[in-house]
Amino acid sequence: MNTRIPTIQIEGRGSASAAPDQVTLSFQIQERTRDYTDCLHRLADRVHHLRADLLSVGLPLQDLRTGHLGIQPQYAFHEGVQTFQGYEARQHLTIRIPLDQDRLSEILAVLGRSESKAEFNLQFGLADQESLRKEALTRAMAQCRQDAEVLASAAGMALDELVEIRYGSEPHRMEGGLHVRMSAMKDEAPLVVDPEDIRIEIQVTASWQLSAP
Repeated sequence: MNTRIPTIQIEGRGSASAAPDQVTLSFQIQERTRDYTDCLHRLADRVHHLRADLLSVGLPLQDLRTGHLGIQPQYAFHEGVQTFQGYEARQHLTIRIPLDQDRLSEILAVLGRSESKAEFNLQFGLADQESLRKEALTRAMAQCRQDAEVLASAAGMALDELVEIRYGSEPHRMEGGLHVRMSAMKDEAPLVVDPEDIRIEIQVTASWQLSAP
């Protein structure tokens, strides 16, 4: 006698999106000279200009973090001969702030004129990413159950006990958030920033026992 209980396994995907509400500004400053001490002094001077510029637009300098600071000798190679070229010093800094379009435009305008000549990029994100993840999870599970009910009904069965939920077999995907358009800095032309929504997609797999309706 076959006592096997029929089951159904369904994969569901859920997504959620929201407009970014924070932005991380990342700065890269580098200097190259032949003298070690001079190289460090020049780098420090440019970092000082950057800090002064950020302070001028009201950014909290205590939130400006250094992610990397280093100095390396530079060499050129020609026909097997190594020639010392000097030193290169680099410093990478970041600061995260709430996203306000008017304030961001002001900051970018100042950076465009900054004597620090720092390279910079923007990364848009969410302060509460966890809420978006939970919304996507809820939708993924709802999709699982909806599809399972449709298939069970088509087979003349009904959903019974929930047997298993699997989550995390496939990493969730996060998209958007970084979309920067830059115009030439002529005649104080502002940088135009148009961030995309943050979108997260999650996969869930669930199994149910089936029973007669």
